[in-house]
Amino acid sequence: MGSITEKNGSFRVDIHGVRSGARFKKPSVIAEVKQENGRWLFVNFHRTDGSNLLATLRLLKQSRKKAPH
Repeated sequence: MGSITEKNGSFRVDIHGVRSGARFKKPSVIAEVKQENGRWLFVNFHRTDGSNLLATLRLLKQSRKKAPH
């Protein structure tokens, strides 16, 4: 785990990969979490290239709707 930043009521947590005992310099993914009713929930997962899991899932859903059955 790396740095944690707060933005609009949720927190972004840098998650670093490790290989051969060495931590990657850049985060592999940034987890977005939010506390609701005393529990922490994952809100989204962001990549360092600017993409995020929810946007990717929306695009996949749209492409399935357009694809012939």
